[in-house]
This record gives sequence, structure tokens and C-alpha cells, in this order.
Amino acid sequence: MAWLAFAGVVFAVLNMLMRRLSIEYDPYLTQFWRNFFGMLVMLALLFRHGPVLPRSANFPLQLLRNVVHTLGLTVWFTALGHVPLAEMTAISFTAPLFVTIGAALFLREKVRLRRGLAVAVGFSGVLVVLQPGGQSVDWHMIVILASAPIMATSFLLAKVLTRHDSPATIVLWQNVLVTAMSLPLALWFWKWPDPEQFGWLLLCGVLGSIGHISMVQGFKVAEISAIQPINFLALIWSAALGYLVFADVPAVTTWIGAAIILAAATYIARREALAARRAGTAA
Repeated sequence: MAWLAFAGVVFAVLNMLMRRLSIEYDPYLTQFWRNFFGMLVMLALLFRHGPVLPRSANFPLQLLRNVVHTLGLTVWFTALGHVPLAEMTAISFTAPLFVTIGAALFLREKVRLRRGLAVAVGFSGVLVVLQPGGQSVDWHMIVILASAPIMATSFLLAKVLTRHDSPATIVLWQNVLVTAMSLPLALWFWKWPDPEQFGWLLLCGVLGSIGHISMVQGFKVAEISAIQPINFLALIWSAALGYLVFADVPAVTTWIGAAIILAAATYIARREALAARRAGTAA
């Protein structure tokens, strides 16, 4: 829980910086430089004993995971500069809901009544967040929502990879592969950052590496059901930073919708953990 709480603070600061950068600098270039500098940070940490990349025990899965991760980031960065931090964080809580739907559609897992109702309740919270005060839906928020199932898939694959690789190895290969995969789109919009932007992008690379290592370490040592409620703290940090930096004031409906989404996601995660324990006991 401490690993995830710390990662939440780091990612809240990182998202604030990247949103600020994406307003004045191309978001796809922000995506590229953030991963490029993250890669340099990880290489500096891991090359202390010689310039040899750590081998992954399951490189095909690393490759698949980072194709998915690059796609999710590209969709997410498309709308990053247009969505307040609190709303963006609240929508990200939908990832476990999409995991449940994906398991039913692609893995043929049975979604029983209570789990199905929890998913429905969770998406009712999404509607509360997307239409604060009865206003029309901003398409940028729809784009952020579209990135949630893609990123959920990436994080599930990261959870699987922790069985084979260390968190540092997973994050290093993420930075290397996402940097390479995001370069073609970055070249299309290429513009060199000015010195100030260069410094902020470097800081984003450092924060991204720290946050991902903390998150993956949390995945490695804990059940998702135990750490899911900690995610709600990220909304507090994001709301505070959004107010201080951008003067964004989250609507009451954002907090209500986020609480509904998180409650549904926590219930689903808890049900999954209990089912896994029963299966293990039976075996």
C-alpha cells in the first residue's frame, strides 16, 4: 500500500507537469521525450556494473505489453492538455472495470450477477464524472476514457511480467521500447524544446521511472484487492495540484463519480481475490 501511495503522489506531479508542457509543446513530443529521459535514468541506474542491458525472461511478452502501452499513451496524450487533472484521474479509476469486461469477452470468463452489477454501477459513476452539472460531454474526456482499457491491459501484462522479471527490468524495457515506438509520430511533429521545456521534460523522465518502479513493486508484493482503495488518494493529489497550478476547481460530481467508480472497482478486485483463494484451496 505504501508503494502504491508513493507512486500516486509521483504520478500526480508527473501528470501535472506533462499537462502543463502539452499546452505549450506538442503532446506527442512530450510523450517521446518523457520516455527517452526515463530510459536514460534507468540506464544510468542499471549500468553501474557495466553497459549490459538486463535480459528479460519473457521478451515477447515485454514487446506485446509495450505495443499496448504505447498505444494507450498515444491516445491519452492526445487529450492530456484539455482535461482537468481531477477528472482525468477519476476516469483512470475505470481500468478494473474494463479488465472485467475484457475477461468476459476474450477469456470467456463467467461474469456473475453481482460482478456484472458492480461494473454497471462503476460506469454510472463514469457518467457522473463526464457530465458535471448537466453539461454536454467533452470529447477530450471520451478520449481519456478510451485510453483506460488499453492502459488496464498494459498494467495486467506488467503484473504477469513480475513473475519473470524485476521491476527495474520491466520499467527499463518499457522506456526503451516505448521510446522507439513513439519516435515515428514524434518526428512528424518535430520541434526542439527550449531550455526550460528541456529541463521539465528531464524531470518528467526521472519522475516517470520512479513512479513506475514503485507501482510495479506494489503489484509484485500485494494483491490488487488490498491496494485498490489507495488509488483514491491520487484524486486528492491531482485535485490539489490542479487547483494550485491551473486554478481548476473539481466539481462535486467529480468526487461523487470517482467514489462510485472506486467502490465498484474495489468490490470487483475483492471478489477476484476471494475466488482465486477458493480455487487455490480446492486445488
